Amino acid sequence: MKYDYITKYEHLNSGLSRYQFVRKNKNHFSRETDDCILSIDFIHSVPMPKVRDYNIMVSVKYPKAVWVAHELDVFTVGNIGANIGYLSPLETYKVWRVADIDEEKHILTIIDEMLIFIEKYALPFFKKYSILDNVIHEIEVGNRLFTHGSDYNLPIFYLLNNEKEKAFSFLKEELKRKEVKAQKEFDDYPFPHLIKDDKSSSTYRILNEYKEFVTKFVERYFSKDHGVIFEVNPESWTQLKGSNEKGI
Repeated sequence: MKYDYITKYEHLNSGLSRYQFVRKNKNHFSRETDDCILSIDFIHSVPMPKVRDYNIMVSVKYPKAVWVAHELDVFTVGNIGANIGYLSPLETYKVWRVADIDEEKHILTIIDEMLIFIEKYALPFFKKYSILDNVIHEIEVGNRLFTHGSDYNLPIFYLLNNEKEKAFSFLKEELKRKEVKAQKEFDDYPFPHLIKDDKSSSTYRILNEYKEFVTKFVERYFSKDHGVIFEVNPESWTQLKGSNEKGI
């Protein structure tokens, strides 16, 4: 029997159930560990009528990191993932095309190939990156799969990994880097009269948003002996007042 979505095929569902992945909604399968939620998502697009292109997104979510981020008013943290093609030797975006005219036998062959990709590339990804130390290492060495949001992810992961001093050092260095970048853009801008009054460039907005994040982070998780923030354009760091050490 043919279905309108590939995720409705029992062949796919039973294949994923062998690895304890359960279908949660139309295109989402997941498995929980003590610290993580491991997800496989079959995302489709329609490049032409009666044709669907499926890509498989593989991700590891750290719910505690998401909770910390939300406490700090950040909503894009705690999730590490990629299109499965980037986890393979292809190192490129991978899609599978399914058309309404395809015979069921052909669709089952496509499902078999998807399951092979999941077994060979997604499962090792899950095994490695359900360990927080490994995630931190990949961010530190600049693995391109982990760069998105790393300026927010890394200090939170340090915090969860009981490495507060590393979190503090990273925040200090990253905020300084953003301030230098913003100041350089400001100094080099060819039409300074357009932005000198309000410093409304995107780089300054990114800097100010990060300053707010650092302020909240330090106030919540560091004692006043360590708590410092970097102002947008000061000569030095200034001490935060009245911050209290709080555990997670």
